[in-house]
Amino acid sequence: MTAAVPAPHAVAQVRIGQPPFAYRVEAPDSWTRLETAPNTWQRSVQRVLDPPERTRRLPAALRRGAAALLEDAVSVAQQTGVVLCLTKLAVDERGRQFCGTLSLAWYDSTPVAADLAFARLVAGGNTRPGVELEEFDTPLSRAVLRCDRVVAPADLDLLLPLGRSHTVQAFVPVPDTHWTALLSGTVGDPHHLELLTKLVRRMAGSLQPDLPATPPPTTTRHTTTGHAAAPAPAPQRLTTSTGMGKGFRTTRINQST
Repeated sequence: MTAAVPAPHAVAQVRIGQPPFAYRVEAPDSWTRLETAPNTWQRSVQRVLDPPERTRRLPAALRRGAAALLEDAVSVAQQTGVVLCLTKLAVDERGRQFCGTLSLAWYDSTPVAADLAFARLVAGGNTRPGVELEEFDTPLSRAVLRCDRVVAPADLDLLLPLGRSHTVQAFVPVPDTHWTALLSGTVGDPHHLELLTKLVRRMAGSLQPDLPATPPPTTTRHTTTGHAAAPAPAPQRLTTSTGMGKGFRTTRINQST
């Protein structure tokens, strides 16, 4: 899409893609990577539905709903350039079904520089009830958090009890580049939204690009009142009583992936 930015003669052609630098990101180690390539995604969905540690198959109705959600996650990932997709099927301590996804994608805004103003632009505004925007600091830059609710198909009521899925997105600009990371998460039950928000924030805060030690490219910049990046926090282990977000691992992604 094409969007005007608040500066004369600066127009960002917002594209999805893979940045020309490697980067590291932390992800919860109890979640399963969902392959989204055309020749691997079906086997990957089956592994999520029937992991080796599960002794019994999911009930038929729940299995159909979970399969539909995973297939939809794959379709969205293929259309939006997702480079990392994780999923988790579990039951929380109160017996509620947990079905969540986490993903990473990238926006290329050439020739407009990636900064807080651009992150605000692509995050959008409070265009309808239920959309919430918040700015927060990461060790890399100041970022934008967007929380939203999306109406879900009626046949997924076992996984989405209120007929809605809940999404959290973090837009993290990489300074002195044209690239903005999009960390996204989705859950079906509103009781799991707080956990999802913590996971997305943690992933956003862990992002570490391996940028070359060369002068930054010439960019078209627009005025912003962004804050200085926060100092890097001491490493912490995010744990929950349900184990759905316990522990994080670091994933390194190269330019060629």
